[in-house]
Amino acid sequence: MKSTPRYFSNLGSRVYIDSYPSDVFNISEIHPSMTFWELCGGVGNDLWYLLDKGIVFPKNLYFVEKDPEHFCKAYGRLSKFFSDPNDHMILGDVNRVKGSPNSSDIVYMNNSLHAFSNIEQFEGLMATVVLLLKPGGSFVGRALSSDVDKKILEQIRGKAGRSFHVETADKLISGKFRGASEGALGAIWKKYGGSNVTVITERDPNKPTANLYFRCIK
Repeated sequence: MKSTPRYFSNLGSRVYIDSYPSDVFNISEIHPSMTFWELCGGVGNDLWYLLDKGIVFPKNLYFVEKDPEHFCKAYGRLSKFFSDPNDHMILGDVNRVKGSPNSSDIVYMNNSLHAFSNIEQFEGLMATVVLLLKPGGSFVGRALSSDVDKKILEQIRGKAGRSFHVETADKLISGKFRGASEGALGAIWKKYGGSNVTVITERDPNKPTANLYFRCIK
C-alpha cells in the first residue's frame, strides 16, 4: 500500500474496523459464518483483531496486500490462524484478485483508495469488488477526502509534530494521492453494477485532511 513514510510507524497496533461511524458500519454486523475480504490490508491490524476476538472464522477470511514488506509482517502475525495461510493470504494487486464471483458478504478496505493513482485503477478496483460481493453484500472502507482545508494546512506547516499531516495534504493537492468524494465514489460504484452508497465525512478541526467513511451495497 502506498503511504507516507511514517504511516505504519504512527499506526502501531491501532485498529480501525471497530470505530467506524455507526451510520456507515458497525462491527456487530459481522457474523463468523460470513465471507470477509480485506484488500490493501497493510500489516494486518484489523484482520488480527477480527481473528483474535473470534469475530470471523479463519476459513471464511481473505487478505490481500501488494507491498512485500507489509505483507511479510502481516503473514508473520496472521498465518498461525489458518490451516493453510497461502490459501487465504495473497501478495499481489487487488485488481487481479481471482475470488469466486458473488461469494463475499463484506469487502473491507481501510485508508487505501488514495493508492490508486489513476482512474483506470480505481475503476478496476470497483469492478473487482462488485464481482466478489454477493447481492446485498457491502464494500466498506475509509478514504482520504479530496477536500483539503488549505487554511489549516498553512497554519500547521512547519510546526513540530505536524509534518505527517502536511505531507499527506500536499500529496492530495499535487495528485500523488487520490482523494475520494461522495459523488465520484457513488458514480463509479453504480457504473459497475452497485446500488446504494452511504458516505459520512469526518474532519478534525486541527487537521487539513478529512476522513470519508463509506459503505457501498451491491
